[in-house]
Amino acid sequence: MEKQELVQLILNSGGETLDLQGVDLSGSNLTGANLTGVNLSRANLTDANLTRAILSKAFLLETNLTGTRLVEVNLSGADLSGADLAGAYLQSAQIDEGTVFDDKWRLVWEILNRAGLRCGDLSEVDLSGANLRRAYLMAANLQQANLSGASLREANLEEAFLSRANLSGVDLTGAYLVGAYLARADLRGADLTGAYLQLVQIDEGTMFDDKWRLVWEILNRAGGIGRDLSGVDLSGACLARADLSAANLWRADLTEADLKGATLTEANLSEATLSGADLRGVDLTDAVLVGANLGGSCFGYNTGLSDADKADLKTRGAIFEDEPNSDAPSPTNQ
Repeated sequence: MEKQELVQLILNSGGETLDLQGVDLSGSNLTGANLTGVNLSRANLTDANLTRAILSKAFLLETNLTGTRLVEVNLSGADLSGADLAGAYLQSAQIDEGTVFDDKWRLVWEILNRAGLRCGDLSEVDLSGANLRRAYLMAANLQQANLSGASLREANLEEAFLSRANLSGVDLTGAYLVGAYLARADLRGADLTGAYLQLVQIDEGTMFDDKWRLVWEILNRAGGIGRDLSGVDLSGACLARADLSAANLWRADLTEADLKGATLTEANLSEATLSGADLRGVDLTDAVLVGANLGGSCFGYNTGLSDADKADLKTRGAIFEDEPNSDAPSPTNQ
């Protein structure tokens, strides 16, 4: 039976009477499917969507659940012994005392679904490959934890202790790291697009890719004032409230950078790429924007721009939030 035919059979008739051991259901949309008691041992459910599915008392021994969406799934009484849940999202998944997990994945479930991990001791734990998107880990002790390859997108890591942690290859997009302690942490290959790095503490042993070390310096060591940043890649960086006065950003790539509230007085932004960048509240007094790519960039409430300047920038693709009927996003939604 073809995969799609099997998926339709499961969705239309339920899977209770089916033996699904070892089947390939990778990438399938099984939202809301009733798989109560079904044997899915050693099945391939990579990247499948099982949101709100019923898997109570199901057998998922050694099942491949990498990248599987398990939001609000019912896993009461299910046996997931030996299952691979790397990248699986367990937010709001339902379990009970009869649910069998390997210890690593039970811990991932607890982090995502149980309150009270503020200041929790997670030192030296193995969370490699775990999907901890939007996890609340404020002030958690993650010293020497192995988080390599994990997803911590939009996670709250404010004032978390991450000294000597392995964060190589981690997705930290949009993560809130304000005040986090990263002494001797390994962040090589980590994606820090949109991550908040203000007041982050590092030392000589902290390993960053060059791009994110530069972002850290600009935010925490006044490293942008008067600096030659011509041609550098700062795309996607969170530089909100950064001081880049008199910086040379000629031909710099600031695509989709967050520059809200930054100081860019006397900065040279000629021929810079600012497409999709957020420049609301930025002080642009005497800044040079000649030849800059402004397509889809968001301005508003800026100091240093005359009406003539605004008119020019709008003809080049800039959107002004403080204009009537503006298409720019509201700051309350950011």
